Amino acid sequence: MAAKQNDGTQLEEIVAQIEGMKLPPGFKVDLRHRVRDDEGIQLAELDVFIVGKVGTSTWTMLIECRDRPSEGRAPRSWIQQLVGRRDDLNLNNVMAVSSTGFARGVAKYAKAKGIELRTFKTLTAEAVSSYFPPTAPAIVRRATYFDARIGLPEAELPADQGKPVRISTDQLCFVDNATQQRFTLQGIFHKLVTDRDECFDGIEIDGGKQKKTIVADEATCHSYTVERDDRSFTMASLEFDSEFWIETSRMPLVHAGAYLSDTGERLADVAKWKGDPTGVLNEIVVVLRRPN
Repeated sequence: MAAKQNDGTQLEEIVAQIEGMKLPPGFKVDLRHRVRDDEGIQLAELDVFIVGKVGTSTWTMLIECRDRPSEGRAPRSWIQQLVGRRDDLNLNNVMAVSSTGFARGVAKYAKAKGIELRTFKTLTAEAVSSYFPPTAPAIVRRATYFDARIGLPEAELPADQGKPVRISTDQLCFVDNATQQRFTLQGIFHKLVTDRDECFDGIEIDGGKQKKTIVADEATCHSYTVERDDRSFTMASLEFDSEFWIETSRMPLVHAGAYLSDTGERLADVAKWKGDPTGVLNEIVVVLRRPN
């Protein structure tokens, strides 16, 4: 398993996902929530902020996260700061989450002050191998086109109809007649294959690429106008010569951990797989919430 990247936000994101899973409908989880005064001046930034309605009352919760392995267990002074923040911001509940546990005596003090404690304990790949695989549990469907043909109604054919016309994949020359939103040729292709699962019929996972010609139906063609050189045309037909393939995700497991209560009860297990940041699918996080 790759080394954990401690960028200061990973723990916050994981905690927000875990706690958000158990919230009632209508509650909102906000990461790095900024608190401002009446003049717009920032007073504080909260790691994880939860707000929702309980009856006719607004209920608020702050979750602060501490991920500092080099500094050891979280000290009592941190909990004291959170008590002050709860009182200053008039919050209903505050929780402290540490990736290194808490110093001796902190749990007793936190309980007396009404601060909940959680620990996020990093686990090895071997420890979670029975339920978290070394590569992401996902398959990726991919498609690309290498040629496109646009047919125009005969009445709209330009005088230079025999001249090849090049349309760049990033050129916004397709206009949705209903919304006036502009699309690229790549965008039109993506919408076509996304809405048609049959494009991937007969393709085996990791079985290589298959070439197919994708033909847009009449309704799709008529829903767009093509704009070229200050002229507008209605599409009579649209075809893409394409390649389709399905592959198993190769994203490696980069981090796994257990979410523990102040008594050591295992509340959830978490795993993260990470891939190429420029890819279509570059990260997967799975949370196994344990019943409590």
